[in-house]
Amino acid sequence: NAGPAWFMAKLGEPTVRVMITLPAGTSVVKTPGFCKPKGKAYQCGMSQRALNEGGREPYNFQLKIDKRVEDAKGSVALSTEARPFDPDKANDKADITL
Repeated sequence: NAGPAWFMAKLGEPTVRVMITLPAGTSVVKTPGFCKPKGKAYQCGMSQRALNEGGREPYNFQLKIDKRVEDAKGSVALSTEARPFDPDKANDKADITL
């Protein structure tokens, strides 16, 4: 990306959104307060409208493993809206593995 940098959304504008897809064979027991179901994934906002360089925004899900699925993977990815402050899309997605 074009960082390191900080981020602050304008009042009333949405912050960066993150899409979280859970690994196959799991179900959600508890979600963070600012994550909502969206299809088979969860769309998560931020707990605040700013994030300092080097800052973090944790998304702590409590999952239940319903059945074993070999090589099950989920993902965490930035949503697809334009982010002029971060034009490098190559590092916008990571796997979630069990």
